[in-house]
Amino acid sequence: MSVSVVLPALEDEKECIRAMRNELVKHVPQAEVVVDGSLGLANAIKLGIDRTTSSIVVVMDVDGTHPPKVLPYMIQLAEHFDLVCGSRLTWKRNTQGVFSWMGNQFVKRLLGIPIRDCTSGFFVCRKDKLAEVPNSIWHGYGDYYIELLRYATVHNWLMIEVPVAYQPRMAGQGHTAIAKHSIQYLWRAVRLIK
Repeated sequence: MSVSVVLPALEDEKECIRAMRNELVKHVPQAEVVVDGSLGLANAIKLGIDRTTSSIVVVMDVDGTHPPKVLPYMIQLAEHFDLVCGSRLTWKRNTQGVFSWMGNQFVKRLLGIPIRDCTSGFFVCRKDKLAEVPNSIWHGYGDYYIELLRYATVHNWLMIEVPVAYQPRMAGQGHTAIAKHSIQYLWRAVRLIK
């Protein structure tokens, strides 16, 4: 089973890219690493997925907040599941705070998604399944992940969540505007109601 890791990264994140590559070698030494930062987060992920040559695709943040040490387990699960989701919300306690928990609960219930963390963007998926996903999903910021989970739910993909504890950033500065992106995520979820 071959594995590719897609790291969406901006040009100014070279320090993060270098640090993440070093971490990935420790946990998934055989992985092909694809870096793309063009034209927005979701579009960069799609372009990265299209460039992969492996049967299993990992999508994770380049800043190290998604812990590479859980990848061997997530990749192993991908042999039996279509989509393996890294989740901050499967622990006995929520590691992301009340606001994040409430937003995820709203999205999960509104769209009937069986995954608790609808905004993590940390996942492992079979490339053949990702090839089925319409191009229209791959736009915006992290809100694409809500639509990907909705698509997977509607199309009866086998999904599982793996508990992850986000790590401090390895390097660089974040690009997330919490209030702006929260509104964007909720608006995307509401538009998906059918």
